[in-house]
Amino acid sequence: MTRDTYLPSQSLQIIMNIITCQHEWVRQCQTGYRCNPPVGFHFENAHYPLSEKQGGTETVRLWYPDHIVQGILQTLELGRPCIDTRKYKKELGILSEVYPHYVDLYGEAYRFCKTYQGQNLNKKVHANKTEDGKSEHAVRAGKKTHEIKSRGGEKDENGKSLHYLNTIAKAHEKKDENGKSLHYLNTIAKAHEKKDEKGRSLLGVANAERLHSQKDENGKSIVARRSGLKNLINKEKDELGRSVNAVKAAMATNREKNEKGKSVNATKAAAIMNSQVWESTVDRFRSTAGNVAQHNIRNGWDPAARVKIS
Repeated sequence: MTRDTYLPSQSLQIIMNIITCQHEWVRQCQTGYRCNPPVGFHFENAHYPLSEKQGGTETVRLWYPDHIVQGILQTLELGRPCIDTRKYKKELGILSEVYPHYVDLYGEAYRFCKTYQGQNLNKKVHANKTEDGKSEHAVRAGKKTHEIKSRGGEKDENGKSLHYLNTIAKAHEKKDENGKSLHYLNTIAKAHEKKDEKGRSLLGVANAERLHSQKDENGKSIVARRSGLKNLINKEKDELGRSVNAVKAAMATNREKNEKGKSVNATKAAAIMNSQVWESTVDRFRSTAGNVAQHNIRNGWDPAARVKIS
C-alpha cells in the first residue's frame, strides 16, 4: 500500500520532493483528502500547529501515516518531542511502506526525542539538592552502593574488594615491548592529545594554571614562591655539592645516637618504614612503600598508585 494510490499527481510530486514544513504538509494532505481520500489506515486528531505537550488545543484530522510525518516535521520545527517513541517500530514499518523517503527524518526526530526525554528525566531526578548543593538522589544512590559493597562484596585477606582488584589487574594486563601497561600509556596519550597553537597539551596547561591559581599579595604564584624559597634556602652548597642547610638540619635531626653509633631517629624511621606493607593498586605487588613506587615506575604506572596494607 503506497500513498500515490490516493493522491493526485501534483500533490504526489510535492511529497516526493520531501516537504519539511509541517504547515505545508498539512495543507497538501487536506487538499489530497478532498480530491481522493486515502484508505487502509484510520484518521486521527493531530495537535496542530502546537503539540499537546506545548499546550496546543487545536487539532486537525489526519490519516495515520500523514500524522506520523506531521509529528516528525513538528518535532524538528519546534524543537520539542511530538512523536510517541514507544511506537517506533510500528511507525517505522508504516513509513517504510508508505513514505520511505521520510524514514531518515523519522530516525532524526526519534533520536532527538530520546535525548530530550533523557535530559529532562535527569533534571527531574536531580532537582532536589542538599544544603551543599549536591543531588539528593545521587547522595542516596552513593550511600546505597557503599552499603551493598560493604555487605556482600567479596574481599581478600586484607579486606580489599576482589572485584576492584581484578578489574584493575585486567585493565593493565596488556603490556608493550617494555612491559608497560598499554591501558596506562593509552590513557596518558589520550589525555594529552589535544594541543594548543604552541603544541602544548591543553590538559597540561590547564593543570599548570590550576596549580598556580593561588596568588600572593604581589600576584605571584604561591606554589612557585614556595619552590623558589626552597631553592634559595638550599642555594649554598658544601664541597660535595650538598645543601649546607640540609646537611645542618640532618645533623641536628640525627644528633642522638644509639649504642651502635647509629642515629636514633633514622633507626626508628627505618624500622617503621620497613615494617609497613604497601600494595600496588595496579597488579597487587607488595613490598615497602619505596619498592612499590619503584615497581610501578618500572612498569610505566603512576608511582602513587599504591595503598598501605599494614
